Amino acid sequence: MHGTKHLATVYFEIAPGDHLGRHTDSAEELLIVLSGEVEITVADETAKDPAGTLALVPKMAAHNITNIGDENVRVLGVFGGANNIVATFDKDWLPTHSNVVDTATLA
Repeated sequence: MHGTKHLATVYFEIAPGDHLGRHTDSAEELLIVLSGEVEITVADETAKDPAGTLALVPKMAAHNITNIGDENVRVLGVFGGANNIVATFDKDWLPTHSNVVDTATLA
């Protein structure tokens, strides 16, 4: 995760058949699918989306991204208006071995 006082970004890749993990974030997030084909779930809505898709995730809305294609998916997440973001996953998440990722504790 990288950022400033009012804007933060996170870049991640997901292998074919894998998913990020259902979670909520303490700030609104804009997901930008840079490559690959994904299934994005936000709250009760699920859509299959190609590269170039933008998805807006409201603050504290449960969401997940699954790679449904044959190549690694590359995604950029952009968080606005927050200097500290807390993501709470349903299950423990690597590399923190916890279900909570708090940007205040990341180096």
